Amino acid sequence: MHYPDLELSEEEPCYGKYSRMRLRHLKEHRKVLYNTLLLD
Repeated sequence: MHYPDLELSEEEPCYGKYSRMRLRHLKEHRKVLYNTLLLD
């Protein structure tokens, strides 16, 4: 079995329009959930 050599890039991931909208909504209206997702 062959496993690819995966590595994480040092760049920030780019988020789409709806991902940014969801994050903004969570940050403004669901602060506990936002912080939980941010810290995990």
